Amino acid sequence: MRGSANVLSPTRAILEGDLIVGWATNRSGDGLKAVKRIDASRLTIKTRRGEPPFHLILSERIAPPENSNSIDPLILYDLDGDGLSEIILADKNLVFRRRGEDRYEAEPLCKYPPGLISTAVIADFDGDGVADFLCAKSEGLVLFKGSPQGTFDQPGRMAWLASPRLTNAMVLTCGDIDQDGDLDVFLGQYKVPTLGQILRPNFYDANDGHSANLLLNDGHGHFTEATEAAGLGPKRGRRIYSASFVDLDHDDNLDLLVVSDFAGVDVYRNDGHGHFTDVTGEWVAETHAFGMGHALADFNADGRLDVLMIGMNSPTADRLEHLNLWRPDRAEDHAMRSRMTFGNRLYLARTNSGFEQTPLSESIARSGWSWGCSAFDFDNDGFPDVYIANGMQSKQSVRDYEPEFWLHDIYIDDSVDDATATAYFMGKFSRTRGTGWSYGGYEKNRLYLNQRGGSFIEVAHLLDVALEEDSRCVVSDDLDGDGQPDLLLTTFEVWPEEKQTLRIYKNTLANSGHWIGFRFREEGGGKSPMGARVTIHYGGRSAVREIVTGDSSRAQHANTAHFGLGQADKVDRAEIRWPDGRTVTLREPALDHYHAIRAPVKDRPRP
Repeated sequence: MRGSANVLSPTRAILEGDLIVGWATNRSGDGLKAVKRIDASRLTIKTRRGEPPFHLILSERIAPPENSNSIDPLILYDLDGDGLSEIILADKNLVFRRRGEDRYEAEPLCKYPPGLISTAVIADFDGDGVADFLCAKSEGLVLFKGSPQGTFDQPGRMAWLASPRLTNAMVLTCGDIDQDGDLDVFLGQYKVPTLGQILRPNFYDANDGHSANLLLNDGHGHFTEATEAAGLGPKRGRRIYSASFVDLDHDDNLDLLVVSDFAGVDVYRNDGHGHFTDVTGEWVAETHAFGMGHALADFNADGRLDVLMIGMNSPTADRLEHLNLWRPDRAEDHAMRSRMTFGNRLYLARTNSGFEQTPLSESIARSGWSWGCSAFDFDNDGFPDVYIANGMQSKQSVRDYEPEFWLHDIYIDDSVDDATATAYFMGKFSRTRGTGWSYGGYEKNRLYLNQRGGSFIEVAHLLDVALEEDSRCVVSDDLDGDGQPDLLLTTFEVWPEEKQTLRIYKNTLANSGHWIGFRFREEGGGKSPMGARVTIHYGGRSAVREIVTGDSSRAQHANTAHFGLGQADKVDRAEIRWPDGRTVTLREPALDHYHAIRAPVKDRPRP
């Protein structure tokens, strides 16, 4: 796909489709094969007139902390209670506070800096009704107690001592999994494949990583290990990028969704007492992917929560499949290659339990080397759209190492010892990436416009958010309270210089539909927003959102549920249900308005 902008009038265009290239048998002067024929008859053009609706209002270069390579995770949280989110770069210990129209100023998040951390989450872990900052360090989990003013003024304390020490914690998700009134935690780690590591079966079912941990809260923000006892031991070695506690079967118990590189998705059903059963095979027919992140939304607006798993696709693998080429002695590799490189998988919830892939999944499958994602209804038509961050390393040359992996390097087998394989890889890197080749480079970010649950079309360039800079974290939120969700992301660039940036795109789309929103705050007394589900009923249909953590990739969305309504002029009712069964129902709530939601004082008996 290639985009262009008309400098004489506000018009943008995208060419997309299959470009057929025929190669000559002879080679050019630089040793490359010459092009014999180009067939562009299968290309189509999409155009859009008018100013793009997303305007860049902040692009700030931020250096990572000393001895760290990242400014992430990217967290949105309304710390001061004014209804609008602060923007937090946890590893940098920075919070960006709104100081007037489209203006933000950065200040330290914690008065006593946490030092080097790898991931974090903000929620009320000690039950006092105030959000705390929980972060992962190599020693374990450290808790910074929050204040009613939205500051973290006390030194952090050790909330859980890891043994062995954490190596590369990637995600924290929280929720009350055992119905005891406090927030428990699941921590997932990522293991970078070492040079010379044997790839089979670890390229499609890796379970050799650093251990994940399920941690139970004592109600005061102290945690104890419960992974094996809770039934999560067999796959705790996944190379995990994202995970969420979320009620996937509508039984008021927070299940666990885990997305891992070199494996895909795993799903665990909670029995309501904090014990999990692996139901992956029962609930999901095809699980495989190079899993990088996920989003949870009601993509077809049927009142059930769906799952979008982000997975890398491979142009090289696609070409090999198209040409029906594989090594005859590696039938297993051939079978798994197409399944692993399918790309993103959209799982629509079935009427009963479980999920299915439909043709809707095909239209959003191949987005590139993808990382963070966010599902948000930016045009308020009632169907969530999706933004996806892309790109691994774009360097001096568009020549890319990625084909080398699928053509050659994946076939290193058990007969090659680690030392020899490492020497081979180091030599390969010196010849390719060391001399300016990219790796998953020059991939634009994607914005998929949801066509009323029937298909997605990619429109990022048309709306001016198709960054070519390698990007990582993505979140969305209505930062100024105007009812139109805005977009935030971080970049991770290595050429022409190493730099990372925080970028905010304000949504100024004209003539979008009606909307309604629901904001949650910590209340204490076992009434955390985590896991609260909002279902709205309007125009003869329903739509649902749930407050979760651990989605996207190294990110946390705000405790807000936003719904586009299209041309609907009334919501019949909104039902808010907490994991312990408590409910609140709003009859004909006001449109184009955010409703502050509080949990009922008295518990409702669980069914």
